[in-house]
Amino acid sequence: MACLLLSACSEQPTEKLRIAVAANAEGLARALAAAFSKTNNIEIDIISGSSGKLTSQISNGAPIDIFMAADLSYPQRLYDQGLTTAAPAPYAKGILVLLSRQDFLKSGLTLAGLKTLAIPNPDLAPYGRAAKELLEYQNLWDTVRPNLVYAENAVQAATYVVSGAAQAAITAKSTAMQAQRESEVYVLDINKVHYKPIVQGVVLVKGENRHPAASAFVDFLLSDAVKKLIKQQGYDLP
Repeated sequence: MACLLLSACSEQPTEKLRIAVAANAEGLARALAAAFSKTNNIEIDIISGSSGKLTSQISNGAPIDIFMAADLSYPQRLYDQGLTTAAPAPYAKGILVLLSRQDFLKSGLTLAGLKTLAIPNPDLAPYGRAAKELLEYQNLWDTVRPNLVYAENAVQAATYVVSGAAQAAITAKSTAMQAQRESEVYVLDINKVHYKPIVQGVVLVKGENRHPAASAFVDFLLSDAVKKLIKQQGYDLP
């Protein structure tokens, strides 16, 4: 869907502010867009996906104004290519949780005992890399690897649990919170020392047709005014 949206955008100019956002932060981006639009009277398009795929699309010329990635490495890659106005700025710190169809604390389930465990693809999604770090830290990677179900991003990993395609998922807290509001699932916090900090970064993408409000939106995202909203959406502050 994102590719179709990007293709459509490339065929004709748009007056909308175009924000590419890592799937885990789509809810945050939409909340920010709603608040920003109230005072700026502009339309905003949100294109979500894995940070890896969005980076590739921007590298290939997709007409994006702002990129809200799931870590700093992907927007840094774009900056190194000369495609952004500055190096990425941290806007939130992601949190890993275990999302499951059964209560781990009451059922006696363990990660090693699961038949299916979903994680975002470590090659495409920062939350997937963090999930792999967690499993390696706990010496469980080789044990659970045969039973892993790889998702494109954190949102898809949560969807696998909600649909019953997986017993549990290691995913973003922001995504798990949304799943818990919509389905009967359980969320278990994970010790943050078991994986490297997931510092999410934002950049302004260079382009002759960049929306004039793009810079103001990034300033808004990084302002003290939205810190409470960022925490409410399931993140720590960077």
